[in-house]
Amino acid sequence: HAPSLLLLGNIEFKKEKYGEAAAAFQKYLEIRPNDPEAHVGLGLTYEKLGMIDKTEAEYLKSLAIDGNANAAFGLAKLYYEQNKLEAALELAQKAILKSSKSAAYYNLQGVILNQMHRYADALPSFQAALQQAPDDIYVIINLGIAYLNIKEFSKARELFEKVLPSVQDEELKAKINEYLKLIKDND
Repeated sequence: HAPSLLLLGNIEFKKEKYGEAAAAFQKYLEIRPNDPEAHVGLGLTYEKLGMIDKTEAEYLKSLAIDGNANAAFGLAKLYYEQNKLEAALELAQKAILKSSKSAAYYNLQGVILNQMHRYADALPSFQAALQQAPDDIYVIINLGIAYLNIKEFSKARELFEKVLPSVQDEELKAKINEYLKLIKDND
């Protein structure tokens, strides 16, 4: 029963039983091989299992079926982590074209552009992400970094000071404080 297999795959994934999730998704895809979201689910599962080649293959299958935005995003993240920045950027842009309401897609595009030293190009991506998720501390921090990179220190300071009280992670707090010190030293 295909819907039961898909449900089982999702349940096992949430329970972090990735081997069982993969088996359920595989069985489901034997019955319904053209389900792009199931290929994304299996790709995410393979990613958790450290099976990067299989992860990439599942995302590519999903993309081939319908240009799936989640597959494009997953593949963009994968390529970003492999430092394949041009390919990652192209896929992030495909994800945005397919679904323009995702802060994560815009944020990733901005991160990739920053990594490519295209700081001015990264700024609108982070601004678009912030419109979709105004309270996302990582988007706010990334936007602050973009302002820092283009030497708009007052805008960067404003964002870092705004987000600092909301940050729980001590390592991230320390990084933000480093940015604030850098800004102070450049004033």
